[in-house]
Amino acid sequence: MKRYLLSIAAAVIAIGAVAFKVENSESKNQTDYDFFYKLGTYAQPDVQTNSNWEMVSKPCPAGNAKACKINVPASYTHLDGSGNRVLNTSEASNNVVIDAVIGSGSNYVPQVSTSTGLNTRQIRS
Repeated sequence: MKRYLLSIAAAVIAIGAVAFKVENSESKNQTDYDFFYKLGTYAQPDVQTNSNWEMVSKPCPAGNAKACKINVPASYTHLDGSGNRVLNTSEASNNVVIDAVIGSGSNYVPQVSTSTGLNTRQIRS
């Protein structure tokens, strides 16, 4: 009888360990990501180029004077060959298309309302 109880207890523990497995950070309910502009020039073609945005955090100036930060749903991003999260440029339906407009002076900023794949709740352009 003890042998059966030990077997049952072991089975319950094994099932419980699998049922409550901790998810890795990539599979959690990450719904969006912040990307930061990495160039020091703010021309329209530069701001509109997806590869000029990265997930390396940096401080942003107040207001919308220069391109700085965009917020993008996870479905508009992917991991590149080096494991870095990047904006989609070749996915069939979830490509990020950044429309840039004049911010201040000759500096361009992303226009969230006319871009594709940017969340409207971004903090700063």
